[in-house]
Amino acid sequence: MTLKMYDDGHDWVIAENPEDAMKVYSEAIGSPVESEDEWCWEELPPEKSLKFWMDAAGNVSEHGVRGATLVSSTVTELIAKFGRSYVGSRDY
Repeated sequence: MTLKMYDDGHDWVIAENPEDAMKVYSEAIGSPVESEDEWCWEELPPEKSLKFWMDAAGNVSEHGVRGATLVSSTVTELIAKFGRSYVGSRDY
């Protein structure tokens, strides 16, 4: 299983392909999404560096959460850290 990171313009997920990205996202929000269009999930290149807020427990969090710090990681590093999962919202 080769994992990749996907971005739909609002959220980041790590999955096998765009269809799996939709499944991961649906599981994270606890309900099916309105549209299952695979085109909305854009694959991010492995070397791309992303900046985001991380809380003290090591989870992507919102800006302003007590103890959250701004960090930067490559897509490859995030895949190794989180595996197949919903990583978080990029809107924070």
